[in-house]
This record gives sequence, C-alpha cells and structure tokens, in this order.
Amino acid sequence: MPIPAGFSFHPSGFLFRQSDSSGPYVNVAGGTPELVTGDSEFRDGREFRAYLELSVGAGLTTVIRVTAAAPFTLTKQALSIDDGTMRFAAIAGTGTPGGSFSVPIPTIGKNRQLTRPTPFYVSQVVLETGGTITGGTEVEVFRLKAAAQSQQQTTVGGSIETLRALPAGTYYLKFENLATGTVAGVYTLEWAEP
Repeated sequence: MPIPAGFSFHPSGFLFRQSDSSGPYVNVAGGTPELVTGDSEFRDGREFRAYLELSVGAGLTTVIRVTAAAPFTLTKQALSIDDGTMRFAAIAGTGTPGGSFSVPIPTIGKNRQLTRPTPFYVSQVVLETGGTITGGTEVEVFRLKAAAQSQQQTTVGGSIETLRALPAGTYYLKFENLATGTVAGVYTLEWAEP
C-alpha cells in the first residue's frame, strides 16, 4: 500500500501526519486502512462530552437536538436506565421538528487544563432539548429494559464506542419510554472536532 503524501510510517503499523505526529493515525496493519483518533484533539481541547439525566413519563418522548456548525467525530454514546424500557434512536435527514428546543445541555471539554493552546477552542456543537421530532431517517437504534421488581432492580446500560465521522448539520436523539411508568436514566455523548 502506498503511503499518502504528508504521512510517515511508524514501526507500530500506523501512518501519522508529518505535521502532527500525535495523530490522527491511519492504521495500515493487515493492509486495511482504518482511521484512529490521536491525542491532538484532546491536547488541543477539541474533545467534548455532554450528558442528560432523563426522566421520561409513560408513553412520552424526550428529544435532544444536536446542531453541528462543523464536521465532528462521534466517539461514544452511552445510555443507562434504572427501571422500565426505553428505545433510543439517532435521527438524521429531513425530519419535522416541533416545539421549542430552548433548554441548553452544557458542553464539557475533556481537557480543561489551562496549559492547552490559546485561544481556547469553543465547541461548534450545540445540544438542546425541549422540542419534538417527527420523521427523519433513523441511523442508530437500541433498546434497554431493566427489571421492575424492587428486589431484582438493577441499572442496565448500553453503549456504542465506534467512531462515526459526521458532517455539519442537525441531528436528533430520541428517547422513547416504552414502559407503563416513568423511566429514569442518563445519556452520555462524547465527540471530537477537527
């Protein structure tokens, strides 16, 4: 496999950008190129996380609108619930939003040290809740079900930790309560920006 211009080969089986040997890397071990995020996004303060504590009433839905002014790489999603059944769906495309997405969800930098490069990078991703979404293209779906018996109750969780490189745009994260009572839980999202 030829080495692309601007990259150098490392003995570990990775290519790295000559201008930034900390990453991102392209793993060429085994002959199949694979992008692996490096430490530059973390070091430069361009990795972020956010979370939302959920309390969704029976038959109701909570929606997060994600507005990205620039491309980003989704690195992790996790959802845990304490009881009941919840369906999660990530929606892209031409859905129809309703209501008012007026409740901001704080974005937290993963590197908050004062030694990161200045001026400090400000995330181009905005998360808000409060509205609804109808239609659109579901691009990710998973369900969680926790035991409801008080003697057997456990918190259950699911996570997706594969990289997803996404273009700038608007996305919706939908949490549907499929149980007969309120479902409580926590959703966590992590991403990196170029």
